[in-house]
Amino acid sequence: MDVSSSAFPKKMETNNYEKRFKTLVSALHKNAECPVCLETVKPPFKLCVQGHSVCVECMKKIDKCPLCQGKFVLENPVCVKNILEALPHFCRYSDTGCEEVVESGNDHEMFCGYRPIVCRSEGCSIKMPVVKIIDHYKSNHPEDVLVTKHEDKICTKALNNRKIEYIPVTLFNNLFWVVEVIDDTKNHFKILFEATPIGKLTQDYYVCVELKKDKMVYAFTLKAKVLSSCETKLKIDELEDLDEEYCMRIPRKELHRFSVNKIIAYSLNFFEM
Repeated sequence: MDVSSSAFPKKMETNNYEKRFKTLVSALHKNAECPVCLETVKPPFKLCVQGHSVCVECMKKIDKCPLCQGKFVLENPVCVKNILEALPHFCRYSDTGCEEVVESGNDHEMFCGYRPIVCRSEGCSIKMPVVKIIDHYKSNHPEDVLVTKHEDKICTKALNNRKIEYIPVTLFNNLFWVVEVIDDTKNHFKILFEATPIGKLTQDYYVCVELKKDKMVYAFTLKAKVLSSCETKLKIDELEDLDEEYCMRIPRKELHRFSVNKIIAYSLNFFEM
């Protein structure tokens, strides 16, 4: 029998199992739904005499169960509380496209590719899922540098008096940023490497930044600083606290050594370990 045809029923069986599992999870959450806010109840909560559950916050708006008009008699019953805490749930970013079912203790949501991120292009503040940001740049900001190769070359005019510049990088099935910063306080030109993962990272990622002019070469290797799910970017005042493995610093007075007609070119070489 052909291998591909024999594997097909197994794939269908797996898909059917996942579909049934998601239907079950959905039904369980529906039964644990607060009738006021229509969200799955989370501790703290209360039960009425008929066993209907209502969030504590929603309790402030009512004095009787909206479903049966019964009185509330129990708060945080241990059995129900333990079941709710162990119950798998759909990823919090399901509204933007994620179909994952997350089990208790799973860190999927920290790295979910559908978590929101704000566009970093100057003058644009559109929020979208991480997985859509590259297509957004290609369609709406084609003038911004987009790095998609393991080795590439960047040209900058020392930010044209801007304080910060973000260069999107899509490599290794993930989203990264090369960030250029002018630090007026320290009078430094800085470059750092940020990771906004589309899924949990299994390795460390690096970029080797090389400035070269004539026989003069300055090279520095940066490790990708992984942003948490609640961070869309590091603030400028946080950059000073970064270790050297995350941030390259060059005195601005030294930049002329690598510039031609006030344009600075540097090469990027990305790799993983």
